[in-house]
Amino acid sequence: MKHTKQLSFFKILTSTVEDKKNKRCPKCKIVKPLEHFPWQSAEQKFRRANCKDCDKQLNKVRVKLKSIHGSPPKNYKCPICLGTEKNLGLKGGKNGGIWCLDHDHDTDKFRGWLCHLCNRAIGFLKDDISNLERAIGYLKKHEEKNKNT
Repeated sequence: MKHTKQLSFFKILTSTVEDKKNKRCPKCKIVKPLEHFPWQSAEQKFRRANCKDCDKQLNKVRVKLKSIHGSPPKNYKCPICLGTEKNLGLKGGKNGGIWCLDHDHDTDKFRGWLCHLCNRAIGFLKDDISNLERAIGYLKKHEEKNKNT
């Protein structure tokens, strides 16, 4: 049994083909069989981006950072959208609460607390300042066009 597990792990490390049965984890960069990626939802329609091993590691980091930094203070405002607990409601998720612990995924350092929507927004833009600046430029360009029409 031990050798079977070792051979299975070797197969994972040497596989480079992404297809319907294999997927590359963006965190560890390893192509793994789909069953190494958790389901995104209960309906099992699609798999999460990160593999189970990377998800476990990320959860350990979150737990550690939450134990150090606790929760945001009462009457806290999201530093991006300026939303408060009162006006944000449950806009982030049923189970997660209103605030997300934001951290740098490369260094695992705590950055602060954000509302779920703002945390997702910067995440979708890959926490990349250049992407954020281009998004701002795009919005400004179209804001000016709409004012002139």
